Amino acid sequence: MLKWVEGRQNSGYWKMVLLFSKRLQMDIHLLKFEKGVKVPWHKDPAKTGRHFRLNIYLNRPGGGDLKLRGKAIFNNRLFHLFRPDVVEHSMTAVEGGTLYMLSIGKVLK
Repeated sequence: MLKWVEGRQNSGYWKMVLLFSKRLQMDIHLLKFEKGVKVPWHKDPAKTGRHFRLNIYLNRPGGGDLKLRGKAIFNNRLFHLFRPDVVEHSMTAVEGGTLYMLSIGKVLK
């Protein structure tokens, strides 16, 4: 059953798990960031392997910009592909309404 649960970092965002597979070593989440929500600087360590994440903005109400302390593999206004286990990252406060993002993660050996 699909339901919203509180996201990590105690920052006020919500996530809905669309896919989680240990066998495939991947996950897909729908993320919801309401006005005023921001995410502090952090890394997302992987227990084994290299963690890759593709974040796709489904709308852009204002703010909610991904910030990286390091290089993205690919980065533009609509999506970001990066290594969250290696690159420290954060998100600026959402300003204009509710932001929705599709987040796809994959761990490679």
